[in-house]
Amino acid sequence: MYSIFKKNLKIHRMKTTYLLLLLFFAATINIIAQKPKKTYDYKVFAEKFTKNTRGTIEPLFGYAKEWSYIAGKIGKSVDDVSKLSKKHYTRVKEEVQKTKAKGLLMIYDKAELSVVQESPIKVANIKIFVSSGNDKYTFTLKNCVQTDKTWVLGDDAIAEGPMFDSEEAVSESVTTGNTNKNVPYKGYLKFNKETVGKEMKGYYVTTEGTKVEAVILNDNPNNMHNNDIELSLFKKAYGEQGYTKNSSNFNKSISKNSLRAFFVAKHLYVKAGNDWFILLNEAPISKVVRISSSTVYKTPESVEKKDLIGKPVRGYYIDKNGKRINAVIKYQNVETLTNMNSTFLLYNIAYNEKGFTEDESNNFKGILMKKDVKEFHLAGFTYYKANVSALNLGGEWRVLSDDISYTTGKYIYKTGGTPKEESMLVMGFKKSMSQITSDNTELSTKIKNKEKGYKITNIEKIIKEYNEWYLKQYPGKFNYVLADIKTVAVEETVVTEETGNNSNTNTGSSASPEHEKFGKALLEAFKSDTPDKLLALSWTSQELGNTIKEKTKNEDMKNAFISRFKKKDPNNDAMQKETKTQFNNVKGEHKDLNWEKAEYVSFKFSKQGISKDVNFDWGSATLQFESQEAHYFINVSEFMHLLSGWKGASYMFK
Repeated sequence: MYSIFKKNLKIHRMKTTYLLLLLFFAATINIIAQKPKKTYDYKVFAEKFTKNTRGTIEPLFGYAKEWSYIAGKIGKSVDDVSKLSKKHYTRVKEEVQKTKAKGLLMIYDKAELSVVQESPIKVANIKIFVSSGNDKYTFTLKNCVQTDKTWVLGDDAIAEGPMFDSEEAVSESVTTGNTNKNVPYKGYLKFNKETVGKEMKGYYVTTEGTKVEAVILNDNPNNMHNNDIELSLFKKAYGEQGYTKNSSNFNKSISKNSLRAFFVAKHLYVKAGNDWFILLNEAPISKVVRISSSTVYKTPESVEKKDLIGKPVRGYYIDKNGKRINAVIKYQNVETLTNMNSTFLLYNIAYNEKGFTEDESNNFKGILMKKDVKEFHLAGFTYYKANVSALNLGGEWRVLSDDISYTTGKYIYKTGGTPKEESMLVMGFKKSMSQITSDNTELSTKIKNKEKGYKITNIEKIIKEYNEWYLKQYPGKFNYVLADIKTVAVEETVVTEETGNNSNTNTGSSASPEHEKFGKALLEAFKSDTPDKLLALSWTSQELGNTIKEKTKNEDMKNAFISRFKKKDPNNDAMQKETKTQFNNVKGEHKDLNWEKAEYVSFKFSKQGISKDVNFDWGSATLQFESQEAHYFINVSEFMHLLSGWKGASYMFK
């Protein structure tokens, strides 16, 4: 009897265990069914992206829940993050459209992750390896953000592969055309990234039609295309005998607004719309090209030079007007150097140059807000304004990576209009192209009606037909960019307030009666045997401090100046001591100069951008005089309009 009871108990326990297992399994299935699809894994997210390109990628930029999570991590509002996401959607969509314009699918193969930052929230680039038939290419999602449940797309994307590489132009050689006749320019499209950052022989054409041979910096493509960044000219080209990389090779920068075209690295740049493009085929509807660079940056720590921290180092910056300004800037630690809201401390002499002194009161020049410059170069690296991720609304200063990639975008440009990227014409082609050709009613109507032979696949034929019609309809009306130009053999390097004092010029020069009076008094001061007259023309720390207290509205700048003067020049005599030294140096530099026969020629003032910040005129000036048929130039590095009048400082021969 006991054995039967024991057996039944065992069976009962087995049934109970079995039922519990069934219940657990059912509950597990229910939980799994309710769990959202896993996209926290970047590979899953990457594959999902490729599938969404067949429909819409907009959901992958996140919704309120994702935006709220991101906003909480970075201390921004949900509305800020939402607006950025919508803005970035447009850019990434453009890159997806580029692949579609080439008839490419996006079949997922694999993905790689490259982390940009870990905190306060993880940001990374996701490189997706994809295929379309026999074609293979990569599609990199830039600055994607990882939330607690998924990834969301970042601010950019780049498609790379043989089908996106720079294409050969009509001719392998550069065809400049006959510059004495109205003939079209045939350009060169292939882009050589090895030439970026190098000073190269080329030329520019002024708006008046003067062609000037010059050594031009082949800058980062973004700067070359940007009308607000001036063209930097140099004395010697890279690889040329006598070439040097230091600032002494810099000649001057010129505004692109004064140019019709410029030629460097086999590319002729012309203005199309608001920016500059590489000219490929010139016609009433031209083919132009824009080179874009990827936004991959070095980590700030990898470019930091700890041994230079706290030392004045020679470099340059591009001011808000696009002009390159050579300057001596104090090197800062990585946190301060990359901080967009911090300031530059400017000096006269670098730590490794003759005449340098540790006494900052004799060397300090001024303060410049970093947010007021477009880029700067220091200790071998060029720093650009960068929104390192979709989260970094304020931005910071970063150095581009060595393995930066470049992509070529081809545009069509009708004179007087706005360039249209070919890949973007796929959507709404009949509307866009019919508007571009609207002055040719017959052609425009054919495009609008989508007649056979007048669709997106026939774009080359349409452009050719329009150009032939225009040139026949309006003979001699279209002016080619290199027609009827007059040539100057080489860039004329005349020592002026711009070329001789290229380190500080940025808002033009002037010679008012007050400046003329100061210039003549300055020459008389140097003709005398003692520095007394020069001291009367030179500002003191107290004079500058009083002017800043009364005129400067920027409290940070005001406090920085005042505290520095109190610390470095408490007795208000440091500048006088320095001026006496400069007087003796100038008098002793040219032993054969006959000062008694020195005659005044000119005095030219170049206003600096800091004038706006301090709220009074601040710049540099150049005194030109002659003696016994020889011309001399004395540079006044600091020339400013104080409450006590116009005053100078830091004098030396050019």
